[in-house]
Amino acid sequence: GIAAGNGQATGRGLPKYRYVGVAPEADIIAVATTFWDDDILDGVAYIFDNAEDMGQTAVVNLSLGGHFGPHDGTDPFDVGLDTMAGPGQIVVTSAGNEGDEYIHNQDTWSEADVNFRFEHNPLDEYIYPGDIEFTLWHNGLDSYQVRIKSPWLGDYTWDVGETSTQVFDFLDETHNCQIQVANPNIMEYNGDKEITISLSGWSSSGTWDIWLIGHGVSDDDPNKIDAWIYWDDLETTRFTNGDNNISVGSPGTAKSVITVGSYTTKAVWYDFNGDGWTYSYTNEDITPFSSLGPTRDGRVKPDIVAPGSVIGSALSSDTTPAPADPNVLYDKVHRVMQGTSMSCPHIAGLAALLLEKHPTYTPSAVKSILAYTARDDAWVTLPPNNTWGYGKAHAVAALAAADANLPNCASASQ
Repeated sequence: GIAAGNGQATGRGLPKYRYVGVAPEADIIAVATTFWDDDILDGVAYIFDNAEDMGQTAVVNLSLGGHFGPHDGTDPFDVGLDTMAGPGQIVVTSAGNEGDEYIHNQDTWSEADVNFRFEHNPLDEYIYPGDIEFTLWHNGLDSYQVRIKSPWLGDYTWDVGETSTQVFDFLDETHNCQIQVANPNIMEYNGDKEITISLSGWSSSGTWDIWLIGHGVSDDDPNKIDAWIYWDDLETTRFTNGDNNISVGSPGTAKSVITVGSYTTKAVWYDFNGDGWTYSYTNEDITPFSSLGPTRDGRVKPDIVAPGSVIGSALSSDTTPAPADPNVLYDKVHRVMQGTSMSCPHIAGLAALLLEKHPTYTPSAVKSILAYTARDDAWVTLPPNNTWGYGKAHAVAALAAADANLPNCASASQ
C-alpha cells in the first residue's frame, strides 16, 4: 500500500484516493516467505527474474531484518543481495526498530577481562519461559574463555575452543535454565570468530554478566569485541553497560542495498470511532525506534530516512481487527502503523519512479540522487551521519534531479 497502493479503496462514504502510494501505477509481485535467509534470497531472485522476463525493472522492498551476523556486510545474506542488485534491480530494506534499545555492546581487550552485563526484567504477565540469544564477534586471531555469572548460582566458565559447544543446565528448581555456549571456526567470509550464547527455559528477573577472558590474544590493535542481543522472546533484555549504536541489522548492513531509517511526520491520528490517539514523538525529528549506524566495518547507515510514524495504508481484507482496535482508521479499510518497515516502502516506491525515468540506474545511482536531493534541516545535523544518513528523502527534488540528468547523478548510473 505505501509503495504502490492506488488509493481507490474507501468506506463509510469517504472519497477515494485519501491514501495513495508513492508509485501507484507500478506492477506488484508479492512473495510469501519463511523469513529464512535462503528463502528470502530465493524470493528476491524470483522477483528480478520475472521482471526481466517481462522486460521491466524491479525494486524489492524488504521490511525485515535481524541481528544474527557480523554487521559488516560480509554475512552471506548481505552478499547474496549485493550480488543480485544492479542496473534496474534495486533492493530497499528497513534499518530496524532498535534505536531506543540497548541491544549492542562493544569493548576492547587490553590485558583486562571484558564484561558485558545485561538485565532481564520480564513483566508480570510473562509467565512462560523465555529464550535469549547473544552473538559476539571478535578478531579471528584471538581466543577467549567465556564466564557467565548468574544472579542466583554463581560463576561458570567455558574454555571455548574451535567448533566446541558446551551446555550447562541449572539445577535450581526455581530458576531452571539451560545455557549453551558455542564458538565456531574462523568465518571464512571475514576472518573473524563468533561466540554464541543461548539462555533458555527461564523467565525470572535478574542481572547477569558475560565475561570474556583472554586466552591467547594477538597483538592486533584494537582488539574490539562487539556483542548483540539477537533474540529475546520477551523483549525485556538490555545491556546495562551497552549502547544503541550499530543497531542497523542485516540485511541493512549490505553494501548495495538502500537502508532506510524513520523520522516523524505525524504523531496523532483518529480511529474509526473518532477517538484521538497520539505518540510522544516530535514532528520532523527522528523517531526514537529508528536503528542507528554505523556498520561494524565503519560505513554510514542508514542511507536515508523517510516517514515512519503513524503511516495510514491498506488494511488487509483478510484481517478482522478487534472492535476496539485504535489503529483502524475511520473508513475501516485503512489502518496506521509505525516502524522502519513503513519508511522502507516510501523509498521503494520512489526508487521505482526513478527507474521509470532511467531504467539503467544502479543502486549507487539511486543512492546518489537520494543523497544529493535529501533535505537538510534544523533536525538533521551535519549529514551524512549514523542517525539520519544523508537526510530526509525529498521525492520531488529527486525526480527533478533525474529529469535534469544532473552530472553527479548520471555518472553514478554508468
